[in-house]
Amino acid sequence: MRRYLWQAYRFYERKIAGARRIDGLVLDVGSGNSPFPRADVLAEKFLLDDSNRIWGRKPILAAPTVACDAERLPFRDGTFDFVVASHLLEHVDRPDRVMEELSRVGKAGYIECPDASYDKLDSPPYHRWFVQMRDGKLVFTQKDRAVFDPGIKDLTHKTLYKDGGFWSTFWRHLHSFFVMYWWEGSIDFEVHYLDHPDGRPGSAENSIFDDENWLEEHGFVVVEAEEGAPRSGLDQRLLEAFWKFLALVVRGPRPYPSVFDLVVCPLDRAELDKGGLADGESTGTLECTSCGKRYSVVEGIPYLLT
Repeated sequence: MRRYLWQAYRFYERKIAGARRIDGLVLDVGSGNSPFPRADVLAEKFLLDDSNRIWGRKPILAAPTVACDAERLPFRDGTFDFVVASHLLEHVDRPDRVMEELSRVGKAGYIECPDASYDKLDSPPYHRWFVQMRDGKLVFTQKDRAVFDPGIKDLTHKTLYKDGGFWSTFWRHLHSFFVMYWWEGSIDFEVHYLDHPDGRPGSAENSIFDDENWLEEHGFVVVEAEEGAPRSGLDQRLLEAFWKFLALVVRGPRPYPSVFDLVVCPLDRAELDKGGLADGESTGTLECTSCGKRYSVVEGIPYLLT
């Protein structure tokens, strides 16, 4: 019972209590299957492939959604007053570029990731970075293999995760398991890339993660972004109804913005021509007024992937 009480309290603390105090326009980047209830806009890259999410759960689209890459957010500078990136950065190829984008489109925000020590216990194959907080700075270290130690992972899943006492401790001491970072204006971070097997130094421009064969050989999940209408069965619709109720509790009666008034071309941040839309902005195409690239719109979701 104590486990569930602590879990409920932490859920309220992280998802509801603080959210009510946030003013202005809010973006949730990498919203996945646990979106921030206060978010005005959700940004999610993988709407069809669920293999990089815990338990393979489908994304929950409880607010206006844009399909995009966190390394190239399709919004103007300073569009959002607050930006959330919860359990996203440990998944991406280049966290430095993502954090630069977060602080470009947002004025303040919140980042949450599993702490490196906890990540070594669990070792999800879709986590690519160890994350730590050192002297108020986020420190990212690129993993050289998906599973830190198979024996530790097996022990964690077969014993700890089946013990209610562990989960009581987990939720009671959540700050020891997760890195929680609030920022305003800029994000203080450093990123350590692996060197290549031939000795070349790694960097955002020259990362070992660019080699899909290397990723698969070292046990990482490789996910491809696809376009199309997200699948939605009865269980999914019930989950989305629950999250929309939470959003109503947190947001109150404030209306959602139209994402088509906010998005720009992710390549050059130029305006998008909406002349190719039909059916009340639910389907069609958007075209960049500068570079001419066209982007699909499927069931009201613009796919601004590059």
